[in-house]
Amino acid sequence: MKLLIVTVNYTSAKHVLSGLDALVPQIEAIGDTQMWIVDNNSPDDSYGMLRDGIVARGLEHLIRLIESPVNGGFGAGNNIAFREALALPEPPSYIYLLNPDATPDSGAVDTLLQFMVDHPNVGVVGG
Repeated sequence: MKLLIVTVNYTSAKHVLSGLDALVPQIEAIGDTQMWIVDNNSPDDSYGMLRDGIVARGLEHLIRLIESPVNGGFGAGNNIAFREALALPEPPSYIYLLNPDATPDSGAVDTLLQFMVDHPNVGVVGG
């Protein structure tokens, strides 16, 4: 996988789902990209809303939903995805952390990715 986009959700399912309309075309244009959403043990029905929203949009091939049994905070939620991604036979070359209430402008994901590809000595970039 070239790029893994990780979003940690905590009671923000509506924001995450609304951002997919802008994000999915970028994921498809880049190719070899997935999004993993870690629901950080939200006390509302975020997990169910995310699951149903992903299925209703037919995005199971692009988006994986991970249910955390505890809310360990933003870092712990990301670490759940990192551990699983880095254990893959072919781990992602790049990981993009996307806040649940953020919607990247058109082309923004590719611009950040291309910057990283063009500057191999850079370890971190922010949008």
